[in-house]
Amino acid sequence: MFFLLVLAGRVFGPGFGFLLGAISLFASALLTAGVGPWLPFQMLAAAWVGLGAGLLPGRPQGRAEIALLAGYGAVAAYGYGLLMNLWFWPFSTGADTQLSYVAGAPVLENLHRFAVFTAATSTFGWDTGRAITTAVAIVLAGPAVLTALRRASRRAAFGAPVTFADADRPDAGGTASDLPSDPVGRARSIVPKRVSTASTVSCCGSRPATPPTAGQRPS
Repeated sequence: MFFLLVLAGRVFGPGFGFLLGAISLFASALLTAGVGPWLPFQMLAAAWVGLGAGLLPGRPQGRAEIALLAGYGAVAAYGYGLLMNLWFWPFSTGADTQLSYVAGAPVLENLHRFAVFTAATSTFGWDTGRAITTAVAIVLAGPAVLTALRRASRRAAFGAPVTFADADRPDAGGTASDLPSDPVGRARSIVPKRVSTASTVSCCGSRPATPPTAGQRPS
């Protein structure tokens, strides 16, 4: 799933990537019964992955862009695992181990303990597998997915500027202030009037012939 977050954030921007990461993890938790105290942290970490993809430099194209996204996907996979370990590490290892959080200890000492904990529990397992699969998926499916997403972005015109018309601007020979104040009168004023067929002129410039009366022969 991470490769889609990276590609969508790249095409639609950091705001869309942030929302996509958070909403995707929330929907996935509802569908797979993965709701728990870890869910808010998963949503925030995945949102940062999509946000970072949208903030990448916009100049690289072609293979250089795919290489950039694959590298970012691998780094983001490790960063996601690092953040997810941080939320439960202080109270998950107990108080008497070499990997435990020590309240009041220097920051560098606790960071060293956390780095060892992360390397021993997830870096060489879950995080490496996530990084490899994300990078490979971007390399294999990235060009096609980027093309499809950019085509959808152009057709949806997400970047088109929004303009608002002036309500008092003259339109069709009148202004908005000329319309009646009541809804019924306003509706009647904008209904086009029916044109009588007897007063219309044919395409040849003559009036349409009137039907003959009783006892009169048609000319």
